Amino acid sequence: MRLITWSSKRWLKNLKEEMADSKEHADQLRAMKFIRQAKKYSHDRQFGDVCGQGLLPRGKLVKLMKRDSDYVTRILKTLIIEEQIEEVSVKRRRGPSAHAYRAI
Repeated sequence: MRLITWSSKRWLKNLKEEMADSKEHADQLRAMKFIRQAKKYSHDRQFGDVCGQGLLPRGKLVKLMKRDSDYVTRILKTLIIEEQIEEVSVKRRRGPSAHAYRAI
């Protein structure tokens, strides 16, 4: 019985995370998924040092989303307003500091 209850609750949780009202909402959910899984990209040559800290740089998110930069910026602003993510400025080993995001 516990297995059935656990399985049902897990299924409902996953369903809530993936259900979207519009294309933009679906992209918000997709962005959140990438941000939550930031450590998965810790082996990335360009962004690995930041991703290893559990942060996802904006440039990496734009590449993962395969959308234009302005659209991703709009998605990020919406998620920040809804207090689902926070923006952090990080200094990388190479290059200028970057904006990165983490789930709240």
